[in-house]
Amino acid sequence: MLWWIIGGVAIALVVAAVLFIRRRKAAGALTSIVLMRSGPLHLTEAHVLAAARRVFKDDASVASLPLGDTKPPGLLAGFAILLSGAPVFYVISADRPYGEAADAENIGDAKVRQVFKSHKAWVSVDVVGGAPPAKMRSMVMMSLAVVATGLMDKETVLLYATWLGRTAFPSDMKKAGESGNVDAIFTT
Repeated sequence: MLWWIIGGVAIALVVAAVLFIRRRKAAGALTSIVLMRSGPLHLTEAHVLAAARRVFKDDASVASLPLGDTKPPGLLAGFAILLSGAPVFYVISADRPYGEAADAENIGDAKVRQVFKSHKAWVSVDVVGGAPPAKMRSMVMMSLAVVATGLMDKETVLLYATWLGRTAFPSDMKKAGESGNVDAIFTT
C-alpha cells in the first residue's frame, strides 16, 4: 500500500513539474533592453520617472521595488513603471557585469566581444510578463527603447535585446526612433 502512495506522489510531482516548465516556456523569454555600462548608474525614482515620461507623458508613475536584505549581490536598485492599461516595466540597476565572462566567448563579432568583456555594470528595462501580444508588440518595443534611451549616458557602451539575442551600440539607438523598428538596430 505504501508503494502505491509513494508512486502516486512521484507521478503527481512529475506532472506538476511538466506543467510548470510548459507554463514558463509559454510565457516566453525575458523581454528587455540591457544597457551595458563602463560604471554603475545609481538610479533614483526621479531618474526613472523622467525616462518614462519621455514616452508615456503624465500617464506614468514610478515605484521603488522593495529589495530588502535578500537582494542579489551587485543589485543596486529596482523600479516599476506603472501605466494605466499597459504592461508594467521594470528598471533594474546593477554594479556587476551582465552575464558570465564565459558568455563573451560565444560572441562572433570581435568588437562586440571586447566591449562585452570590458563592461562593469548594467541597467535593464524589462517588460513584465514576457513578450507582448502581437497587436501591441511594436508599440511596447518602441516604448522600451525610448525608456532605455532616456537612461543612457556616456558610460553606456553596449545594448542587448534579450528577445533577439542581439546587440547594438549606443550610437545606433537613434535609428530606432527614425525607423520605428526597434528590432532593426540590433544587428550583432
